[in-house]
Amino acid sequence: MYYNNFSQSYVLNLNVNTQESFKVKVGGLLSSNPISHLYLGTEYNYLHHHSWQLKTNIFLGRYYTSFMTGVRLDYPSHFPFFAEIEFNANIWRYYNLKTNFFDFSPLNYIVQNETNIQLNLGVPIGVKDKLVFNAGYGLVDDEYFNIKNTTIYDTADNTRFHHFVSGFTRCLSSLNDFQFPTTGIFSKIQLQYIHGKENFTPGNTSTISDPKDKLHGWMQFSFRHKQYFDITKNFAFGFNADVFYSFQNLFSNYNSTLLNAGVYTPTLETFTQFMPEYRANQYLAFGTENIFKVSFYRIDASFRLNGNLYAPISRIITKDNNLPTYSTDFFNKIYLIISSTLVFNTPIGPLSIIAGYHQRDDKKTNPFTISVNFGYIMFNRKNIDR
Repeated sequence: MYYNNFSQSYVLNLNVNTQESFKVKVGGLLSSNPISHLYLGTEYNYLHHHSWQLKTNIFLGRYYTSFMTGVRLDYPSHFPFFAEIEFNANIWRYYNLKTNFFDFSPLNYIVQNETNIQLNLGVPIGVKDKLVFNAGYGLVDDEYFNIKNTTIYDTADNTRFHHFVSGFTRCLSSLNDFQFPTTGIFSKIQLQYIHGKENFTPGNTSTISDPKDKLHGWMQFSFRHKQYFDITKNFAFGFNADVFYSFQNLFSNYNSTLLNAGVYTPTLETFTQFMPEYRANQYLAFGTENIFKVSFYRIDASFRLNGNLYAPISRIITKDNNLPTYSTDFFNKIYLIISSTLVFNTPIGPLSIIAGYHQRDDKKTNPFTISVNFGYIMFNRKNIDR
């Protein structure tokens, strides 16, 4: 920068190196649990008067399969904003884990299919803070059994939910890592309105003999907050708080109600397994995290101790007929989650060894879990954000 005497102004010369316009991303997750997948993504960026981004990705795995394609426009001005449209097709296949370590039932007892198309309009309200208006149309297609003992000859119950979603999201994120952060803050406030029609078709094991159609419409609010503090060079402390409140009415049966309820996911297990205890239409949750850090060679390692308390305001329960209802007392049960994680952040991704305890209602269900994982667990967007 220098001062030009003729124009009586400063002149700034910039030497700018732009990023590659076309990118290919390869990744995935290797896990001792049946959640491993391969990720392949492409991204094309075009910069002229405006910034355009074309993107697509695919996940291939036993547990999760997905395809996404979308386009985004960033408009720089005195009032900058972005607009994006995105199509997602997701499939989740839940398995019955036995010992949680290389041992699971090959039968899919729950399969969730979801396709959606979304429009997002957003404005920045800070360096790492944004406000986004969301609108989308989607179809949730669930196949499941309401009994535990099934064979390959049984046909599953099916619930299809065609729906429209609109809402606002305010999101602030300065975390230094997607899955295992040690510093920064994440705060998300969201309000959504959902309207749609449920179509239920019973299978041959269902206690409900007739198909059912049901209209649904509800508002839901969610608040999620995580924050981490560097106490010393080798120790960090974090906490998280979750509030979820939905005015959603019950679906036709117990499992379809749980599959369409809010879900608390502070751990890899709650994120990737179907745990009825941690699904509710209204809940509060709080947790703390102690992180011990050390670095050697090119690897940053940490040992993390987590404790979480989860309190559904009104639990979703069922009687012998598999029809859902709410518990009569508020906050009649509080669930405890404890986990310890050893993380090695290598140049090509994190290696994690996770041991946990998740309090369960069924005394026959093993509450202890252990897994070895390499890579990150992430999903493409759902239309209804729970």
